[in-house]
Amino acid sequence: MVPVPDEIRDVEEEIDAAVASMPLWRHGRAAVLEGLMGIYRDGIELTFVKTLHADVFGNAGDAQTAMAQEHQLRNGTFWAMKWATKICPEVGGDGPICSKTLLDAIFVGQTYDTLVDVLKYGERDLVALSINRGSKEIVCLEGENLTGFDAEIVEHQQAAGPTHVHTSLTADGDQLTSRWCAGDYRRVV
Repeated sequence: MVPVPDEIRDVEEEIDAAVASMPLWRHGRAAVLEGLMGIYRDGIELTFVKTLHADVFGNAGDAQTAMAQEHQLRNGTFWAMKWATKICPEVGGDGPICSKTLLDAIFVGQTYDTLVDVLKYGERDLVALSINRGSKEIVCLEGENLTGFDAEIVEHQQAAGPTHVHTSLTADGDQLTSRWCAGDYRRVV
C-alpha cells in the first residue's frame, strides 16, 4: 500500500486551515446547526419536488439529476455540520447568519467529501496522486494513462452520464465526532 504523498498531506492541512477560518464558525454552534438543517430541509423538499415532477412527466434523466443533487446536498451538509460541531463556540457571533454563508459551507463540504474519498483511494493504492501547485490542482489518475478516445472510457461516460452519483468511502462505523459515527449520522438524516 502506497501512502498519500507528504506534499498532498501538506495541502490537506492548508485546506483544513482555510475551512477552519471561515467566518461562519464564529457564530454559536446551535444557531449554525439550526441554519444548516434548515437549508438541508429546504433542499430536500426541492429535490423531492423535482423527482416527483420527473416521475409524473416520465423524465428519468431529471430524476437522476435530482437524486445526484440530493446526494451532494447530504454530503455537503454532513461536512458543514461536522465542522460546526468541532469549530463553532458554544455561544458566539452577533447578528443573524446569512443563508449564502451557510450555502457556501455546504458547497465547500461537497467538494471536501470528494477530496476525502480521493485520499482514501490513494491510501489504498487505487489511484496515483500528484499535485500541481502552480494551478492549485490535485491530480488523481486511475489506471493507465489513457485518453478520452479510448473505448472503455467513452462507454463508461455514456453509461454513467454527467450525473453519476459519487459514493462516499465513509463506513458506518467511522467515528466522525466524539459522539457520532457515520452510521448514526446517516440514520438521523
